[in-house]
Amino acid sequence: MIKWALALALFVVPVLEILVLGAASMASNFLTVILLCATTAGAGWWLMRAEDYTLMTLIVQELKNDRLPTEELLDATLIWGSGVLLLVPGILTDACGFALVLPLVRESAVTSIREAMKQSINVSPHT
Repeated sequence: MIKWALALALFVVPVLEILVLGAASMASNFLTVILLCATTAGAGWWLMRAEDYTLMTLIVQELKNDRLPTEELLDATLIWGSGVLLLVPGILTDACGFALVLPLVRESAVTSIREAMKQSINVSPHT
């Protein structure tokens, strides 16, 4: 199920991005759209370089040891993920990346991720 959803997302998101970028370039100057993509890519690179890509390895190790990753670890991973979304050219992925930069959005995402992890590794709620 997850493989099909990922495959669909990898097809649908680029098609949507092309359509939105095409509409944006018609509504404004093409150079403006290119500069917007380059600026957000720079911001994404800046966010990613601040975080270490080994964060996912640390999370996997915690889950293998039947421990939930700390909120700080998940928060840092989401910041790295927002950098990845900003690095990908497109307006929709940039909007998602900028949303993840907001602390309130990240906090609710961390809460949801931790609850899903608790259910997947059957950790009691009091840990």
